[in-house]
Amino acid sequence: MRLESVHDEGVFADLESEWNGVLDASGQSSPFLRHEWLAAWWKAFSTERWTLDVLTYRDDSTRELLGVLPLFNERAVDFPRARTVRFLGDEGVGASGLGVFARPDVEHAVSERFAQYLRETRDEWDILDLRLMTADDPFGTALAAPFARGAVRIVPDVQARPRISLPSNWETYFGQSLSRSMRKNVRRRRNHCAKAGVKFEVVSDPADLPKALEDIARLHEERMQHVVGRGYHPKAQSREFMNLTSERLLDEGRLMLAFMSVQGERVAGDYCIRHGDTLYGIRGGFTDEWGHLGVSTVLFSFIVEQAVRDGITMIDLGLGDQEYKNSWGVTGVRRFSDVRAYSGSVRSQLCYGRHASADLIVRMLQACPPRLRNRIVLLAKKGRAIGNTDVEELVASLFARGTNAGNGAVPSPEAVAERNDILSGEATGEQAETCVGGGE
Repeated sequence: MRLESVHDEGVFADLESEWNGVLDASGQSSPFLRHEWLAAWWKAFSTERWTLDVLTYRDDSTRELLGVLPLFNERAVDFPRARTVRFLGDEGVGASGLGVFARPDVEHAVSERFAQYLRETRDEWDILDLRLMTADDPFGTALAAPFARGAVRIVPDVQARPRISLPSNWETYFGQSLSRSMRKNVRRRRNHCAKAGVKFEVVSDPADLPKALEDIARLHEERMQHVVGRGYHPKAQSREFMNLTSERLLDEGRLMLAFMSVQGERVAGDYCIRHGDTLYGIRGGFTDEWGHLGVSTVLFSFIVEQAVRDGITMIDLGLGDQEYKNSWGVTGVRRFSDVRAYSGSVRSQLCYGRHASADLIVRMLQACPPRLRNRIVLLAKKGRAIGNTDVEELVASLFARGTNAGNGAVPSPEAVAERNDILSGEATGEQAETCVGGGE
């Protein structure tokens, strides 16, 4: 077996066919690990401080690709200028379940070899910051083994993706999966929308795509500004990414870009992608002006109806386990963990001390009343304005651990959006408030 590291973008591009072949054969098959998804993400998001470092594992004799670990290296600008290894695709596009994928018969061996390689090359990095890894991923277990005690931090349940199973027809789903009150709510809102002249549409013509992408971005931004505040603005890279990927997704029949319109104006929208028999909610929003009619709830009910007709058997409701999603009859939840490892370098020790201090403060603050936590949020905003990453890290831990990890509590949509808006402007948390499924 031979492990290779790919740094060249041309070599990375040439991997697409065999990359997707291994992914389809693996147990980790996901739209967020497909080559075209990650290549577009790299094109949209990469900066001069980032370097590709995609690890591949091949059979020595046949040169057959057996497994992949999509990584890149980032050099920080601020002190102590740490060198951080991250997953490709880990921000701004609502991805999760990132990490190793391999042919099933060699999955554990490949995971262990990749983990061992990262240990052997730890003089080339300071921090492994691997976010939104599937909770039971064997790579996470393998990664903890080669490092010294205390050098690896695993934060469980930092995010979740609720799912609903779909029967063969809408009537069965509506009658059996939804509660009596939810059925009444959907009927009432559908009637109100019908009287107001609201219409359902799914974009199918490539010529309509540019305008549709502008509309989904507008609706999403308007919704997020309502939740987070008028200071919220999405990253330009996210829009570029959607422009890069959407035409191909539409051409392959894998994009469902659905809207509710009133007199020709789109007032609610959801951007969903199909992978196999599953429909993934990526982004959505609606205008405040029509929120009182429940346009987003009505839109999602039509999406479910359309999905059943298209043979979809599962809908992934996007990042975030907000309570309103349960009203759609959630049948399962995929959970994700963050893994951070320290190499032992001086830079990593400085970062470790900072993170450990933040953890200590977080444990002291977990029992504090909400008002004090709100003051911490305001402090973090000020910290971000002056580049105080210590404060940002503190609030990241406060929200991830204090409101969601390990204690069974579910953060509010406002808390999730606020936390991620503070930390990264958009990052993964923007999709935590996708508005897929309603939330009015």
